[in-house]
Amino acid sequence: MVVGLDGNAVEPRVRALDALARVSSLTAAGASLPEVVAAVADGAAAAAGAELVLVRVLEDGGAATLRARGLAPRDSALAAELEGSRIAVADAPTDVVRDGAGLPRAAWRAAERALATASLFVPALVGDRVVGTVELYRAGDPFDDGDVALARLAAAQLAVAVDGAAGERRRADNGSGGTLEIAGEALAAGADEVRAAQEIVRVAVQATGASAAALWLTSALESSDASADGAGSACRRSRA
Repeated sequence: MVVGLDGNAVEPRVRALDALARVSSLTAAGASLPEVVAAVADGAAAAAGAELVLVRVLEDGGAATLRARGLAPRDSALAAELEGSRIAVADAPTDVVRDGAGLPRAAWRAAERALATASLFVPALVGDRVVGTVELYRAGDPFDDGDVALARLAAAQLAVAVDGAAGERRRADNGSGGTLEIAGEALAAGADEVRAAQEIVRVAVQATGASAAALWLTSALESSDASADGAGSACRRSRA
């Protein structure tokens, strides 16, 4: 065991930082939010010696409710009971809470169910917005300043992951909206065969990111094609 100059064990803190480093690695690798949330719960439990950890995030990308999505230990009956429990964002403190009396009602109930004598509530903030929480509970000594620092690190990592996931949803929504708008234009052009063909290939190029697309129209006497380059311009060629 490594011992610091003050006589305290250093090795547990090193292991704690290693546990939280995994969260950063998952986020950098583009892991899903549920994976990151689970790692935050496990890391916070290892870092601060908590007997129960709840990690809440904004529910389904909304802005009004925080829902418990990560728990450690995750296989206990208590975890099954508390998973999915909610706290209104409006009721979530924006500062660290180390006193059970200052916990939101749902967090206080979790502490009570865990028979905890020590509680630590840390909000995950993006700017001044609460986007998640890291909650630690145990029966024993109060959480010290080192525990608070590690829990704050876990909450900061959670905030980065939640904000990144929200950005991905926004980009996906914007892309879907643009594709639907283009598709609507193609349908509107349906009365004009040539224009409809041009619009269809334009939709294909913009929706898929392809560098080019072509559509061949055939009949008994004639076949035509409409093609588009990456910029979405289209042309028509005919042959007898």
